[in-house]
Amino acid sequence: MANTGLKPYTKQFEENIDNGAKMYVNLYSNDANIVVELPIFTTFGERQLELKLYFNYQDRNVLGFFGKGARLNIFKSISLNNNIMTVTNSDGSMDDYICYDVWNNETNCKMRRIQDGPVHYDLEDRKGNVYGFDSANAKFPSKIKKKNTTIYTLNLNSGVGGNIGMKSTNKIANGLFEAEKDLIGVGIESLASSIPDLIYNLF
Repeated sequence: MANTGLKPYTKQFEENIDNGAKMYVNLYSNDANIVVELPIFTTFGERQLELKLYFNYQDRNVLGFFGKGARLNIFKSISLNNNIMTVTNSDGSMDDYICYDVWNNETNCKMRRIQDGPVHYDLEDRKGNVYGFDSANAKFPSKIKKKNTTIYTLNLNSGVGGNIGMKSTNKIANGLFEAEKDLIGVGIESLASSIPDLIYNLF
């Protein structure tokens, strides 16, 4: 059964679940699924960041960083097979990219191979937003760059008490100024572990 997540061409029934959470139900037999979206927090100003946690019922037995079937919205993973790079999105859906520098007409993104030292891969959209992956770790992005201004770097080993270490770097347009700020760890481990119970209790 195909895992199409929240692809725009799928037909989803949407239900609100208390305090801003949403549940999307796909009843089509070829890709039937339930996806739950839980908002965590949103920041405003120079360092804008919106974090959501997704639970994908089709992936309920797949153990990840945030529990079975759960992914943070900024998390994508990559896998290379011959000349095709497959990106698994936070909602469980997958996109294929021809290697390299070929635009995907559905996502308006392309995969780039960068070799300025250790090889790494950049998933870039037409606005200049980038998800960067280290070749040694394809399970989550090592950096997220927003339109050449703010760069978020992720470090799962730097968090304390189940948190994710995050740091943002802001650069003004002329590149002469750079300011770094350590973000408060995102403590979602306990929330993620409760998602399957939340889903199963709905039925």
